[in-house]
Amino acid sequence: MIEEIPNHNKRVLFEFVHGFLDGKTADSHSPDSAEASWAEAYFLLSDQGAVGTTFELTSDAAQEWMLNEGATAVYAREAKQNHQY
Repeated sequence: MIEEIPNHNKRVLFEFVHGFLDGKTADSHSPDSAEASWAEAYFLLSDQGAVGTTFELTSDAAQEWMLNEGATAVYAREAKQNHQY
């Protein structure tokens, strides 16, 4: 189920530190619709921006590895979300 984002007109901005997204941002008001969608998704993953909450993501490299290696890789411990923000 997809939740509605309250106060949808407010800006949601994530700045990532460390990990595979280090230095990147996700802005809900970005002209890039993909970036804006990611910012909204991260907002929901972070308990609607609650201070101190975290969420985990899987890098593109880990996703590619899972696609190449198949089901065995998907269940491998290393393939799970490999960075916590």
